Amino acid sequence: MSLLLIIAWDSTRMSGSLDSRIKSSARLVGRGERVRQTARMVVVSKLLIAHWRAIRACGFVIFLCATSVCAESSSSQASGGSFSLKAGARSTIVSVCENQTKALVEDLDRVLASDPAAINPVYETFHRHFPIQNCNIADVLKVARSSRFFVGSEEWGTYYNILFNSAGVSPRPGFAVQISVAKGTGNLELPFAKVNGY
Repeated sequence: MSLLLIIAWDSTRMSGSLDSRIKSSARLVGRGERVRQTARMVVVSKLLIAHWRAIRACGFVIFLCATSVCAESSSSQASGGSFSLKAGARSTIVSVCENQTKALVEDLDRVLASDPAAINPVYETFHRHFPIQNCNIADVLKVARSSRFFVGSEEWGTYYNILFNSAGVSPRPGFAVQISVAKGTGNLELPFAKVNGY
């Protein structure tokens, strides 16, 4: 990049001094019109040669850069390097999130099915599994719907709220649980639980 800048600066410096070179050449040789034209042609031809050399050098630099990028790309793809990683990076993040969400929902189902006397085990479940980040909302909803205690989801401005309820498991009132998924980031946030009826 610096080579290109030097070449561009040099060619603008040379073209900017064209008139001064012509004038100095004409003064040295004489004042005749024919002499000025000859001097102008000499200076212009030198500038054209310099410009062609600069263009040729730029072309050569671009050619070298392009071949090195292509060589790096093919060697990286052949060895399973960074190019193939970028293509699968998003699916890896989503599968990690889906696995974390499955673990959370299974643990939450186990706790709600045990019908604890206090709400503490629900919050302990949240502490074990959060934070869960960079999720695909459709995958989170699919996993949540597999829960025996899933009662629905609702869309709000920047969140999807996923609702679970364990009412009817025993004579106790059970728990209402809400987990929010941020639309912008796909992060599971703001887990909340309360005793039904309170």
